[in-house]
Amino acid sequence: MDEQFKYLPVEEETEPADVDFWPELTRGAKYVVLALLRSRKVWVAAGGLATTVAAHFFSVPAEIWMAIDAFGLALIGAIAWEDAAEKR
Repeated sequence: MDEQFKYLPVEEETEPADVDFWPELTRGAKYVVLALLRSRKVWVAAGGLATTVAAHFFSVPAEIWMAIDAFGLALIGAIAWEDAAEKR
């Protein structure tokens, strides 16, 4: 070890002041995830994704699974319209 660094003071390790920041972040994320799981639009989108993947896996013609996706999008739009009307 070099002589010039031998007598330098060593700073004590302290915890940062914002230690409580992380529990707030995870608590907020929990509410976001729970809100998403309660959303009908998310479940319709997940169902549409599952049917699209299954249709592609089972070699269903593209017109059929595209029609199912279009129906899912229309349903999501109708649910969004209904939710917006309730909040007025």
